Amino acid sequence: MEILLLLLMPLFVLPLIVGIHLMRTSSPHTPVQMIAIFTLKPILATPILFSLIAIFGQSLPRSQLPLFVFCALPGVILTCAILFVYRAALRSAGAGPLLFILLCDGLRWGSTALGFAFAQGRPTSDLAGIGLLGVAMPSLFALVALALAKAVRWDYSEPPTEVNWPDDRR
Repeated sequence: MEILLLLLMPLFVLPLIVGIHLMRTSSPHTPVQMIAIFTLKPILATPILFSLIAIFGQSLPRSQLPLFVFCALPGVILTCAILFVYRAALRSAGAGPLLFILLCDGLRWGSTALGFAFAQGRPTSDLAGIGLLGVAMPSLFALVALALAKAVRWDYSEPPTEVNWPDDRR
């Protein structure tokens, strides 16, 4: 399992470069910084997933927890943690593109979890397409995140930590 993890690490070079670039060019607690954190997330989530599989791999078939849910846990937990930290950014004017990033992130960890769940007990020849998708998702996400961060005009005229409700009093 450790050898597979070492072989997969070069695939995270593009997300690492894009994530660091976005972090360096963004202000703290802005939507662009949130996108950068999501871009860097697979670099942390993948070793956690491999560690969980190494620890609990033998007991998974007897477990009550479905394999898909088990494999999705690192991605879901890290996504929730990022959303908690950057929850104010989701209430800002740029929430639409951030929701798209969340959808892409869900597809990313969902495809990884589905790939691991589908792989159990199947011959290697059946897994080529799923494996290719799982390997490509972090880099595809990094390219989408970079394009979105550069294409959207993020308005920082109002602090992203406050919600400005319309005044209904007349």
